[in-house]
Amino acid sequence: MAKQGRKMDDKLMQTRRETSLKTLYFNRFMLIRYSLAIFFFANFFLAYLCWPAPTGIAGVGLLIFSILPCWEMGKMYGQKTPEYKLTKLFFILQWVFNLVVIFMLAMQPTSQVFPFLNDGSDAKVTALVVLVIGFALASWCNYRFYLIDRNLDKTYRRIEFFESKYRLRLKS
Repeated sequence: MAKQGRKMDDKLMQTRRETSLKTLYFNRFMLIRYSLAIFFFANFFLAYLCWPAPTGIAGVGLLIFSILPCWEMGKMYGQKTPEYKLTKLFFILQWVFNLVVIFMLAMQPTSQVFPFLNDGSDAKVTALVVLVIGFALASWCNYRFYLIDRNLDKTYRRIEFFESKYRLRLKS
């Protein structure tokens, strides 16, 4: 009876370790998932508030395009080598969009770029700060993809340690 209980404990521990390993692989993309959610809602509000200006139309395009990356990020749990090509493309497009709008804001009156804002300097500075934060976040995510693609991120080192310590491998 004690032998059977020991087997159950070993099986339970093995299952817990495999689940922990899956979670580690999933957590490599934590920054990217949260950033994707931030950009999804930011593009939604941009599309809503700026329609039918060019920034509103671009916001709609980015909002629609962000649906597939959201799907990619959601279905990657338990995969050792997930596919995230559309997510990378989305962050590159978001980065370019933020950069272009920053230049548009520097060249045009604020109310032409963002119709819901006035032409005052406070509105321009506020919009510029939000755009620079978005640009920095997209840059950070693109750098994170660079690290993940080359297995240079800290989480991957934890995964390697965990796999070697418990002799685990995911089947993917």
